[in-house]
Amino acid sequence: MILLASVEQGTCQPRPAGAPGSPPPCAAYAGVPEITPEWVAAHRQQVHLLDVRTSAELTGELGHLLGAQLIPLDELRARAAEVAKDKPVVAVCQTGKRAAMATAILSNAGVAQVANLAGGMVKWRELGLPS
Repeated sequence: MILLASVEQGTCQPRPAGAPGSPPPCAAYAGVPEITPEWVAAHRQQVHLLDVRTSAELTGELGHLLGAQLIPLDELRARAAEVAKDKPVVAVCQTGKRAAMATAILSNAGVAQVANLAGGMVKWRELGLPS
C-alpha cells in the first residue's frame, strides 16, 4: 500500500511505502500535505479521489476526474464518514485552496492518509493529464 506524506514540524516527510518503489513526491503548503498531479495521474488506482467542489463545477470547463467521489466542502464535516478509508485520500478542487481545507477536516476526523492535489483541476488541465 502507498502511504502518503505526513507533515511534521511544517515539513512534508514521505513515509516509507510498503511496496517497492519510491513514495509519492510531496510538499507542505501551510502545513498541509500536497501531492503532485503527475504522481496522482500515474497512480490513480492506488488512491481515493475526493472532489470537494460543488456539483455544478463538475460539469464546468475544468470538468472532473472520473471515479472521484463528490462531497462539497461545505458538507464535508457532516459527511466525513462517507469517505472511503481503504486507500489514501487525495482531495481535489479548482486550485487547491478548498482541497487543503478538506485535507485538514479529514485529518481532524481521523483519516490518516490524506493529501491535497497541488494546483487542483487548474493545474491538472494545464498539464494535459487525462480525466
